[in-house]
Amino acid sequence: MSGQNVTSTPVAVLGTGSIGMRHVRVLGSIPGIVPVAVPVRAARRGSLRAEGHQVADNLDAAAAMGARRAIIA
Repeated sequence: MSGQNVTSTPVAVLGTGSIGMRHVRVLGSIPGIVPVAVPVRAARRGSLRAEGHQVADNLDAAAAMGARRAIIA
């Protein structure tokens, strides 16, 4: 895909337990996909941001960030 513009596609991942984080890691390894973590517990947001993840407070916020697809984990 050299020379082509690749647009980012945000994908929300609702739930950031072990399976949710696996989805975040796998999605993050796919070129052009930007996982947006949506933790169920608000207390988890800060640690996810500190780890460098895109984080949304809820699915509406993830949609405002451009997510049109979601994985419920």
